[in-house]
Amino acid sequence: MALAFDAKTLVKSTDGSLQSSSETRTEKLWGLRQELSSTHSPPAPSTNSQSSSSLDVPNSPPVSGVLPEADAARKSLPIFEGVLNYFPDALLAVSEVSRIGNDQHNPGQPLHWNKAKSMNQYDTLLRHLLDHRAGKRRDTDGARHLAKAAWRALAALQLDIEAERNGG
Repeated sequence: MALAFDAKTLVKSTDGSLQSSSETRTEKLWGLRQELSSTHSPPAPSTNSQSSSSLDVPNSPPVSGVLPEADAARKSLPIFEGVLNYFPDALLAVSEVSRIGNDQHNPGQPLHWNKAKSMNQYDTLLRHLLDHRAGKRRDTDGARHLAKAAWRALAALQLDIEAERNGG
């Protein structure tokens, strides 16, 4: 079952002005998924002995070892249905935190996670939870404290998975 949110969203038009959109967030996310699947064909098979470790998308993280190779195992991971459809607003808020953080810590650079500048996941996560619990829904930059806490929890989880994968 797909969740639908009827709240209007503001979108930036090509001239930079904000306009209201009646498109539901689920429709927007579904449209994005369809657009990505139709415009991004799989990378061409590699001609060398090493397989490609990232998608043919600029700034994409390595995908080798992230998704299982076996079809049944891949289908058992409901990334779209079990994550994106469950938490579309929350994930959009977390993506906003990524953008705000990149603008703050890497001005003028393409969106990326500079792990050397983002190292204190647990203390920062707890500070954002405490701020939210104290009634401060948003941080000084306008982002939600809970979205920042979620970003830090995801960062800690990602780093732990990478450490485990690398034998740590």
